[in-house]
Amino acid sequence: MSASIEPMEPLDPVRGAARLVARTQAGRRRTVGVFVLLLVVTGAAGAFWDLPEQPVLGIVTPIVTLLGMAGAVGVGILIRLSIGSTADLPDEQLDERLVAERNRAHVDAYRLIATFFLLIAVFADGLNVRFDISPLLGALMPVAAPLVLFLPSALIAWYRPDL
Repeated sequence: MSASIEPMEPLDPVRGAARLVARTQAGRRRTVGVFVLLLVVTGAAGAFWDLPEQPVLGIVTPIVTLLGMAGAVGVGILIRLSIGSTADLPDEQLDERLVAERNRAHVDAYRLIATFFLLIAVFADGLNVRFDISPLLGALMPVAAPLVLFLPSALIAWYRPDL
């Protein structure tokens, strides 16, 4: 008896990435949770980006911040794929239900981002502390970019029930 070896299929990166895309509401919510966790880690690391008195943290935190930001962008792309880019399509390509879902997500995203920045401003002003703004900007900028880009998609992924 000779054993036959079956030929392997060539690797298809698109089909491989499709396995990572969540198709159920629970899966999409887990993906959104990972997205939020990466943003929190990125913001925490970004707050300690420039610490001249801590040379080890001065080396590690930029790496963690950049990796967290790249991870958040990657997970944001997976979120966008899981909902079919509903947040970015024009009205002509969506039915009335999807247009309402997209519009609700954009309004909610605007409210959340405005509240986020308002709380930061109130917190900074409420402490009445004169401090260097660069650590705050170091925490905000790496978080704000993925947040603004992918928050509407993340909200749609969170809200959308299983079909």
